[in-house]
Amino acid sequence: MVQSKGKLLSWETPFAAETWPSVHVSLVGRLHETVVHVESLSRWQIRFKHVVGVKISDETYDGNARFHIPRERENLCSYIWNDSEWLKEISAEYAELVGEGVLRHYVLLGGDNNVEILAVGDVTIEQQGNYEV
Repeated sequence: MVQSKGKLLSWETPFAAETWPSVHVSLVGRLHETVVHVESLSRWQIRFKHVVGVKISDETYDGNARFHIPRERENLCSYIWNDSEWLKEISAEYAELVGEGVLRHYVLLGGDNNVEILAVGDVTIEQQGNYEV
């Protein structure tokens, strides 16, 4: 088991309590144009003001350390990881200067992919529609 310090903090999104939603990323051109899509009973788009890094892992093979650290709340699909090793590896001062805000590590746990985003600045979440049940 991989040991890591810290805790995954709840990221209160409209879909936080969704169980294993479909999470995927679209990137058209530059990194800062990254859009994360979350789909379950509803469809959501997440846009970040200034993306510094993106990690996408197939949930079946994902051995990431975040699965071995405590969570503020269990069974959510959206978290913020304020003290991750990835954050420590990045030049936060530079990213925050360029992006005009605080560098954050966002974690989205899905039923097909797990997506992690390092981003600075505002995050916009928009509902794109609902699925028929």
